[in-house]
Amino acid sequence: MLFVEHDMDVVMAISDWVVCMAEGRVIAEGPSAAVAGDRAVIDAYLGSHHDEPEFREGR
Repeated sequence: MLFVEHDMDVVMAISDWVVCMAEGRVIAEGPSAAVAGDRAVIDAYLGSHHDEPEFREGR
């Protein structure tokens, strides 16, 4: 089955295997928990600076 979903709670609840794409190319593929923790996926969807203190504090 193929579906497109952006709500990660839904994806994690119903998927055994996930293919994540960004800018038209596959950036990660595998079990949903592994893909959710993949650095390329996090950077693509949250930005590469998401874990810097200024970002977390909303500056």
